Amino acid sequence: MKKLIFITAAMLLLLGAPEVWGKAKIDIRAASIKRYPQEHLVVAQGNVEITYQNVKLVAEKVSLYTNTKDLIAEGNVILYQGKDYLKCDRLELNLYTKKGAAYRARGFFHPFYYAEGEKIEKVGEKRYIVEEGRFTTCSPGEECEKTPDWSLRAKKLTIDAGGYAQGGPVSFWIKKIPVLYTPYIKVPVYQERKTGFLVPRPGYDSNKGYFIRVPFFWAISESQDATITLTPYSKQGLRGTLEYRYVIDERSKGYFLGDYMERRNPKRKKWSIYFKHKQWFKNDWRLLAKADIRSDERYARTYLDDLNRRVEQYTDSYITLTKNWQYTHFYLEFRGKKDMVNEYGETTYRLPQFDLALTPTPFFGSLPLYLEAENSLLRYEKKNSNLNISRQAIRVDLHPALSIPINVKDWFTITPK
Repeated sequence: MKKLIFITAAMLLLLGAPEVWGKAKIDIRAASIKRYPQEHLVVAQGNVEITYQNVKLVAEKVSLYTNTKDLIAEGNVILYQGKDYLKCDRLELNLYTKKGAAYRARGFFHPFYYAEGEKIEKVGEKRYIVEEGRFTTCSPGEECEKTPDWSLRAKKLTIDAGGYAQGGPVSFWIKKIPVLYTPYIKVPVYQERKTGFLVPRPGYDSNKGYFIRVPFFWAISESQDATITLTPYSKQGLRGTLEYRYVIDERSKGYFLGDYMERRNPKRKKWSIYFKHKQWFKNDWRLLAKADIRSDERYARTYLDDLNRRVEQYTDSYITLTKNWQYTHFYLEFRGKKDMVNEYGETTYRLPQFDLALTPTPFFGSLPLYLEAENSLLRYEKKNSNLNISRQAIRVDLHPALSIPINVKDWFTITPK
């Protein structure tokens, strides 16, 4: 294995390159490295590996023209950059103009974008052209490359990073089946949050039939945004979803998810509301709130996308307020918990639960006498609406205590209480 280090205009790859590329080092390793001074050419052949910062290029053959800064990689070309990778049969780059093309290329781009095409060409600083290509979102792997759940296929797409992907003709595929065709499409591919339609996601379900999710993203402000999604099902009807996210400050934020389904056969209206909020007030008061309410126990298992919520046995809704002082802890909670699995599931309420705890506190001047307490109040109720049964109870616990720690010759401490 031979090694040759060039200090030259460093690689500009199809994935992009830093501004200091012209001053960085390229490490080229290959079974054979030959120079042709008259042609201003360096040829590396046989298990070629080129590394540059966090970028690695592997190929069977690489030709570098030192006068024009043209680079040609051939044979099982693989390009790695961070968590991204690009595979192609042939890669052409001009290191000076920052332009290039990959032929019969495919790649995965973190976190979940996969694209392939007969030709992927970079024609500007942030502009790419994909010919005879396919695009989808999925986790990396063989299944993603061969048969993704859905894909968008186009004869030609022009992609402006931070702008739009547009072109056509375009077809939507579910697995290996084309389900929708359009002569032209324009979808956002923003790097920053901008209002607009997101990439539609078609699919199929044996109970709900064919469907397509059409999400619209609304960048309300720097601290809040929303996603509105309409999903028509061929067998059941129309479903609408609203996601709303907001940030108040570094420690205070919230999330709302509303889901509504109007079925055709049988004609029913189903819905779900999910809400979480966390907020810190002045003087370290903390508020936590959660609401999980559904029209019926089957809605989550049938329609919700969140797997954790689909398999939950209970829905849990609450509001809690807490505060800590030097020696005192305050806790107030209102909570409702409903069994969503059993046919006659009960709802358990704590309306309210109040705790006030006092850690050992000096009680009488300089004397080693300490006061502590654990006090609580709980109103407890179990209700079964189906059987019209309700059981209630109130419990009050008062546990004050006085203690005198006695230190026995610094060996151990006895604390009568």
